[in-house]
Amino acid sequence: MLQMRNHWIKAAQYDPTPNRWLSGLRLTSRSSPFDTMPFCTAPAGHVPRFADLAESIDATGREHEMLARRVRNNVEQHGAIYTPAAECEDLGDVDTLIKKHNRLLPPTDRHAPRKFAHANGHVFIVGYEDDTVAIIEKLQAIASEGIEGHADGVQEWLDANPGEVDDDLKAAALKALFTRSKVALIYGPAGTGKSTMVDHIANYFSDERKHFLAHTNPAVDNLKRRVHAPNSDFSTITSHVNRSASFGSSYGVVVIDECSFVDNANC
Repeated sequence: MLQMRNHWIKAAQYDPTPNRWLSGLRLTSRSSPFDTMPFCTAPAGHVPRFADLAESIDATGREHEMLARRVRNNVEQHGAIYTPAAECEDLGDVDTLIKKHNRLLPPTDRHAPRKFAHANGHVFIVGYEDDTVAIIEKLQAIASEGIEGHADGVQEWLDANPGEVDDDLKAAALKALFTRSKVALIYGPAGTGKSTMVDHIANYFSDERKHFLAHTNPAVDNLKRRVHAPNSDFSTITSHVNRSASFGSSYGVVVIDECSFVDNANC
């Protein structure tokens, strides 16, 4: 850490008050998990490379950390919430490793979701499973019914604006989109008109407040160029999640660009 040239990283570790959990060092408590299990956690404000960790720290006796790292990588890199326990047996007895990992976590509600569990032949992170279930249940509740009279409303709008949609397939899709569900997915290869379809939706709901979310500022700028409907707000997902104002139910339409890449924690 002392050799790092990134002053922001060093500043993120500093705390003016001596930390009794870290031998009185003036370090933030957010780096405490890294002090205990460096191979599966990170210090505040920095994610070290595995190669640097392996070069600096003896991994002997840290098989529980390797288990945690493997399962978390499967989630974050491959989208697999559940890792077959058989794929972890090379590290040792899976249940013993899980117990050791969970015992070393700070005994607080904040860290409870980081616990691991072994059930039905698979290992998983409790918080990841809970978050996924909550998101699915929320989406199912929203998708359980559509907008009453949606198809007829779209047809009236098309008749009143004959030049708005010049593609019969898009017109048919627009009428069917929210007939049975208030959740819709628009997907397809590049150049198939996804952004155009989003613009049609935005214009149909022109009287509603709309929020368009994307991962990066360039992606937000692209949405701004492609969507021309009134009452539209645009922002990155991170800035929206971190803003001080409550989201509430102030938007009638929410569009998420590249939604499959959204972190569960931001949902």
